Amino acid sequence: MRRYETIFIADPDVSEEERKSLVAKFTGIMETQEAYIVAVEDWGAKKLAYEVNRKKRGYYILMDYCAKGNLVHELERVMRIDDRILRYLTVQLADDISVESLKQQLADEAAEKEKKAQAIQQERARREADSFRSGDSGDSDEGDLGDSQEEAE
Repeated sequence: MRRYETIFIADPDVSEEERKSLVAKFTGIMETQEAYIVAVEDWGAKKLAYEVNRKKRGYYILMDYCAKGNLVHELERVMRIDDRILRYLTVQLADDISVESLKQQLADEAAEKEKKAQAIQQERARREADSFRSGDSGDSDEGDLGDSQEEAE
């Protein structure tokens, strides 16, 4: 299997329910082709670099998945037919990848991210506790020399 990223720009006038049905349609096609869906990210409405079909804005959605090459052709065929899709682009991220190794890699990355988040939270709690112990609440001007030079002149 190969790993792909497909980003498509939907018409901004399409309702949220229609966008969800578009994503469901594409993920359904992926599931029938036995693809492994890594992520589907909703990037929201953004200004386009140039007008496309007289639209200045577009709604961006990114799909990250592992599949065989014939799925990409089918997805792009369906996107080309659908009038609600302004543009699309598919990029191959990896040539030969095992789904099991990808799942393990994603789990490791999630665990590492969680570990970093916990370390940051502990550091914040430690700093907060230290500031309370020192009695500095930050709202007193005593000992503050910030304005003294201006007053002296």
